[in-house]
Order: sequence, then structure tokens, then C-alpha cells
Amino acid sequence: MSSPVVALISLSFVCIGLGLYTGALTDVFESPPSRETAKAVARDLLTHNGSRTTVSPQDLHSVRSPVRYQLNLTLRVQHTAWAVGPHPPSADVGIHSQPVGVAHHDGRVVWGEVTVQVWRWMLQSTRFYS
Repeated sequence: MSSPVVALISLSFVCIGLGLYTGALTDVFESPPSRETAKAVARDLLTHNGSRTTVSPQDLHSVRSPVRYQLNLTLRVQHTAWAVGPHPPSADVGIHSQPVGVAHHDGRVVWGEVTVQVWRWMLQSTRFYS
């Protein structure tokens, strides 16, 4: 017969093992990012500094990607575009676009479009250039 302390320690190791196993399965079988994830990032961009109506190109740098995701933000006005973040992969990308008012440095506000692309962070999607 074993002591209760040894049994509790064994049970602790079993629980830790099961927790690690289910965490690994969640990472493997998690669905790709949805449009809703990208829409939430766009909402964060639009509520930056309390403004719901206008965005400036500088605001793109203040948005953080969701945990375990990479992010690309593109703001387009007529023939000009500003982009922040790495290029997205060709598959499994959540995309959301919406019209926004874009504040220029001279005080004008013109209509533009913001496009948010999010995807799961994976080492394979990181590109190194020499």
C-alpha cells in the first residue's frame, strides 16, 4: 500500500499531463480566424482615442494584434495606401473591410477604406530576407 502523499503526487502528474495534451489538441484543431476576429480589430482601431468616425495613418501603428495572431492593416484613400504588418499568407486569413473617415494632416477628412487581415501566428509564416 502506498502513502497518500505519493498518490496525490501521482494524481497531480496525471492532471498536468492531461492539461498539456488538451492544450496541444486545441492548438492543432483550432479553426482558422474568422471575419469576426478581424472585425473586432477594426472596432479597436475605430475606438482609438475615443474617436468613432475618423482614422489617421498614424493610428494604424497603435493597434495590437490579438494573442496568437498576426495582423495586417491597410488604409486606402483614393490612390494612396498605408499598410502596417507582415504580408498575410494565402490561406486561413480572416478579412474585414469597411469605409472610414480618414483625417489628413491639413485637417481635411475624406472617405477611405480600412482592411484588417488576421491569421494564426505560426513560425512557418515568418519570412526572413537576406
